[in-house]
Amino acid sequence: MILDRISARGNALTASVIISDRIIARGNDLTASVMILDRISARGNALTASAMLSDRISALGNALSACVMISDRISARGNALTAIVMISDRIIARGNALIACDMISDRFSARGNALTAISMISDRISARGNALTAMHRISARGNAITASVMISDRIIARGNALTAIVMKSDRISARGNALTASAMVSDRIRARGNALTACVMISDRISARGNVLTAIVMISDRISARGNALTACVMISDRISARGNAFTASATVSDRISARGNALTAFVKISDRISASGNAFTACVMISDRFSARGNAVTACVMISHRISASGKAFTACVMIRQD
Repeated sequence: MILDRISARGNALTASVIISDRIIARGNDLTASVMILDRISARGNALTASAMLSDRISALGNALSACVMISDRISARGNALTAIVMISDRIIARGNALIACDMISDRFSARGNALTAISMISDRISARGNALTAMHRISARGNAITASVMISDRIIARGNALTAIVMKSDRISARGNALTASAMVSDRIRARGNALTACVMISDRISARGNVLTAIVMISDRISARGNALTACVMISDRISARGNAFTASATVSDRISARGNALTAFVKISDRISASGNAFTACVMISDRFSARGNAVTACVMISHRISASGKAFTACVMIRQD
């Protein structure tokens, strides 16, 4: 547990990191939890970033659960931005079941202009059913757009092929505030290879009197019955500008599991930067976990670098942890 705090003329920075790794020889059980909380205040501009990552792998059931929760909020003279991302992936060897849930909620208020975007995607594949449900809803001052797509197909013994492609582009304008949302989902399953590929791409942009917000989310999940390989990539980039105050948050998560080597690799990179009247804050977090069944090796690397400059006062903190 690492706690760093620095105060310079009212600018408060708090960074907390908790890492827990556990491995058992018999059950081959690995649990990694990372919790990061950063908060900085500069002349009323409040920024709060929370990241929570939990990965667990079991050799017997071949179960992988990855949860990522990121919440960023920035306030600049009444402009509030809240972004929440939640991802849960689980794979079971017997039923070949994959469940992916993505929940994104963004809200932006600028002088009464409220924007709420909720995307919920649930994909589940079973030998008997194979159901896909995708729901998107956006509301702005009574201008409601509701799009629901529900696909339920049953596989035939000979072909065993299911292909579902959904493309959506919604745009709403309210007093010069333009919003563009694009979502692309492609799912394909084959009985022989047992391959599932799901790609989701969402791009939202809103402009309100010079305040620009851009959010990009890209998710790619693939599962193969023979290699039992699962790859999940999540990329989030949010940027908001309010009278020269720039905020950029990037998060990248990559998880992969292989049945033969029982290898798990988790990579998390978070970079937040905010500038307010010359006060620059940069926070970088890098986490890499790897698990090998043969050598029973666990390697955890954590690098944290925080630097804040206020009236010539610089603070730098670096932490590196490695376990073999």
